[in-house]
Amino acid sequence: MHALRTDLADGFIARYDHGVFRVVADGFRFTNEIRFDAREQFLYVVETTGGCITRLRIDTRGNVTHREVFGPRSLGKGAWPDGIAFDAYGNLWGTLVYSDKLFVLTPDGDTVLAPDDELLFAGQGSERRELESTMVVDATGAYVLFDQQIPSSWIWRKLSRKNRTPSTLDHRSDATSSHV
Repeated sequence: MHALRTDLADGFIARYDHGVFRVVADGFRFTNEIRFDAREQFLYVVETTGGCITRLRIDTRGNVTHREVFGPRSLGKGAWPDGIAFDAYGNLWGTLVYSDKLFVLTPDGDTVLAPDDELLFAGQGSERRELESTMVVDATGAYVLFDQQIPSSWIWRKLSRKNRTPSTLDHRSDATSSHV
């Protein structure tokens, strides 16, 4: 595949307007995916063989007014970014296609989670059990990572099962099936 060359910068972004394509930015190294931020002020471009994310400011007429590398200039040795997506907080999550890793960039371009990050934890045995709980229990992970509170304790499951009546269960399955 000739496109997988780090020295080849033939990627471009084109705008389709009134039946005509017009190149608005070029010189990208394997333009793989593009995404707008939530306010559609910036267009983020994955440069797979460039090993980086480029950000373009888009004005109200749809023209590119500024271009910069967003986040680190390189996401690591052999790091070839592929898919990207924004979370509800504006963080940019991405995958590194050949190394099966993730990265996360804040709205300011700071690295939150970088490939090969290692964490050091120090503390007592009880903290270790809490950490293991965070890594194993889905509800705890959702709370720590996304501030989502998901009731999942043994007592909650026991009480919720006890309070269900056949009519409640029938109603819930009807509601669920109507959304499918």
